[in-house]
Amino acid sequence: MADAHEQGESSSGLRETVEKIEGEANKLVANDEVSMSEREAFEFQKAELELQKKTFESQMIAFMIQKAKYESELRQIEEVRKRAFDAREKFFYGMENDFMIYAEGWMRFMGVHEMEIESRMWSAKGGMASRRVYYDGSKQLYSELDDLKPSAFSLTEVALRPSVEEEFA
Repeated sequence: MADAHEQGESSSGLRETVEKIEGEANKLVANDEVSMSEREAFEFQKAELELQKKTFESQMIAFMIQKAKYESELRQIEEVRKRAFDAREKFFYGMENDFMIYAEGWMRFMGVHEMEIESRMWSAKGGMASRRVYYDGSKQLYSELDDLKPSAFSLTEVALRPSVEEEFA
């Protein structure tokens, strides 16, 4: 009987140990299942972030292409404006030059002294240059014209020959 009692105690101790080991095994399996689901969730999040990254990169590339296209169009527009402005400027400079040649010839024809012609021409060139507007919108004077301070000039104020003045006096 003592043997049966000892055997019962050892089997009950053994049973407790087996139950304890089974409980720990169940906990480990449960923990492993939790960690597997966490791992799957992590992998899913990682894949989602990679997808977002690729989407962002493709949007960024599309934006850069669009930006380059707009910049190219703006450069073309600016070049066309510059060419149009340059053509207009060349036309008006030609008109100014033709006018100055005409005025100089007219003053020579009227017998105005050479020094007076030169002074008036410099004054007229300075007046025209001061009214020029350059492509960037700024007004600039030629530096050589800024250095000279000739008298005020108007082509309508050309001095007449003394004989003509006496006639109208």
